[in-house]
This record gives sequence, structure tokens and C-alpha cells, in this order.
Amino acid sequence: MKIEKLLKKFLDQNADRQKPLVCALSGGVDSMCLYYLLKKCRHAYSELHIAHVDHSWRQESCQEAQWLRNLAREGGVNFHLKTLNISNINGNLEDACRQERMTFLVDCAHQIGAQAVVLGHHADDQAETVLKRILEGASLGKIPGIKTISVKGGVPFWRPFLTVPKKEIMGWMTAHDLDWLEDSTNYDPKYLRARMRQNLIPWLSKEFGKNVTAPLCRLSAELEEVEEYLKKKIAPYYPQRTKQESSICYDFTKAVPSDLLEWKVLVKLICEAESFRVSRAQLNDVVRLLNESQGNKWVESGDGRITVDRRRLIFSS
Repeated sequence: MKIEKLLKKFLDQNADRQKPLVCALSGGVDSMCLYYLLKKCRHAYSELHIAHVDHSWRQESCQEAQWLRNLAREGGVNFHLKTLNISNINGNLEDACRQERMTFLVDCAHQIGAQAVVLGHHADDQAETVLKRILEGASLGKIPGIKTISVKGGVPFWRPFLTVPKKEIMGWMTAHDLDWLEDSTNYDPKYLRARMRQNLIPWLSKEFGKNVTAPLCRLSAELEEVEEYLKKKIAPYYPQRTKQESSICYDFTKAVPSDLLEWKVLVKLICEAESFRVSRAQLNDVVRLLNESQGNKWVESGDGRITVDRRRLIFSS
């Protein structure tokens, strides 16, 4: 089937057969499909590990974790489990658990020297992410959704199914008579993702008379290409960084971007690198001051002051 060939091609292009792999396994249909297909591609790695997070949101999650542990044992696969205590989590529960999961996956990969963590995100996940970012008013560079290959904490994260619709994954699992777990929170309307999955995207597809998943995924891929192109365009202008006692300075005097868009992309990347959050209006002000070579002007952000002195950009906490 297409999905099998897709994974094999991805692994042939990216995997090192001398190193282990970590499969992030939730138990859902997408990650279970990934697990079974990875087992069919043993040529691509030295050893397969399963990493599972029990979020403890539901009473049955403990039993599900045990089911996955038994599955790993039967398949001769190493199993790593992290159980969260949500009573100790403050703020946005979804975001906090997502961060805990990511930290666990990174730590697990470092612990065993894995070449990558492989995840089962698919085209429907991608479409939801892109649509959510558009409706939230994300900037152009933030609209591209989940990347096929990304790096977190020095660990590569692979998502080979990003072009595969969920119905194709379910079709493969059904055709092979394989089981998976259903997480009831995926259908709980109190979560935005669940409402998008159950209501918004089906409604859009119905009203447009076509499935909107593919166009949203295509938009993400094309914007990612634009993003990479712009990064190459601004590379010659990336300024020297110097650190002083209470500030960090970027000196643009040796090379200046040729237009405002290049300025904007470059300054935004620098602000992100320095963990300085700026609004659109603040970013536009900084870019204008730099482009006009203004002297000793500044913009206040939530993380400190950004000063523009001619063609120097100075960050101070």
C-alpha cells in the first residue's frame, strides 16, 4: 500500500541503520499504524523503543499504558513510560502536558542515543494546525504547520505521515485487522482541537463542496518553501552579535538588507533567538528605525527594551 512505500522511502532517505529509533506511541490509530509499519522496516534502525506518556486525564489511561507495555513486550520492543501528575500542573493543561511530553521524548532519545523520535502526525493534524494558526492571526512565518523533520533539544523529530489522510491510516489498520485505543478527549467539545476536528473542518468541507484538508496542507508546504527561500536570501545580511554586561548588540553596518521584507524576516528571527516577544506593530517600528538608520530610538517590549542606534540593534532586559 501507498503508506508502506511512503515510510520505507522516508527511512531510506533519512535513517541510520546503526542507531536506535524512538516511536512516540499514544495508542491512537495513527501512532499504532506507525509502530506496526516501523516493525516492518527493521532495516532502518538497530533497535526500536516505544515512548508513552500517561497523562492521567482519564480513569482508563493506566490500563491503556499497561496494554501498550504488554504489546511492546510481545513484540520484543523496549518500553519507556512517563506518568504525569496533573494536580501539580498550573495554567493551560494542554500546553503544559504537551511540554512535559516533549521533554520526556527528548530525554528518552538522549538516554538511548536514538537517531530520532518518530511521530504519527498525519494530514488531518496538519490541516487543523494551519487553520488554527490562520484564524488566530499568526504571522506569515508561523502559518506553516508541523514540519516533517524538526529538531527539539538536539533531537530530530520525524513525522513521515504528514501527507497521509487519517482515513488512509485507518484503512490500513482495518485491512490488517489491528487494534488501537480511542481517546475520548479527542471528541470532548471543551477542547478546541476536538471542536475543529468534529465540527469546523467537516462544516467547511461541506460548504466548499470539497475536502479542505489537502489545500490547507498544500498551503503549509508552500509557505515552508517561502520561509526557507527568505532565510537563504537574508543569510548574507546576518549581523555580528556581541554581548556586553547588560545588553546584546547586533551590528548591521557591514551589510544591509535590500528591502523591508528582508529586514522584517531578519529582525523577527533575531528577536526569537533572543527570546524577545514583539507585536506586529513593535516589529514594524524596529524595522522602520533600522531601515531609516535612526539614532538612539527604542521600543519597549514585555521582555525589555529594543534600542536602534543607526544600524545597530540592541537588546536590554
